[in-house]
Amino acid sequence: MRTVLPALVFGLLWLTACSGPQGNTSSKADRQLAQNPDVLAIVGGNPFTVEDFERQYIRSVGSEEAAADDSMGAYVDFLERYVNFRLKVRAAEALGLRDDATINQEIKTYRQQLARPYLLESEVLEPLMRELYARKQELVNASHIMARLPET
Repeated sequence: MRTVLPALVFGLLWLTACSGPQGNTSSKADRQLAQNPDVLAIVGGNPFTVEDFERQYIRSVGSEEAAADDSMGAYVDFLERYVNFRLKVRAAEALGLRDDATINQEIKTYRQQLARPYLLESEVLEPLMRELYARKQELVNASHIMARLPET
């Protein structure tokens, strides 16, 4: 994935130009980006490096093999969505939404809703699939039976 660095930097610069305040860029962030080629973005004063990008991207697609097969467009799209996500999180924290009881309850509900299918699959369906697979190994689908008989 290190070969995608130049295109990601280009994509990041495009993102900054399109989504940031017109003409107002942080000189500290510009210096950090210029001094360290591994920094792809500065989100809220925190650098987002190539290693961070690779780790988050692999996590989102499931495996290194899947990440290696993706196109440059997928990398740039992920970078854009990730930076937007981090900016939204910072804005929510600035508004004090971390301590909002309604939002915390909603998050708890989402976690429970997401956990049910996972638990159902891992606790119920997976053992059933393993048992079915084991039975399938023992089954013989014979349409005829051949037996050697003595000549007499």
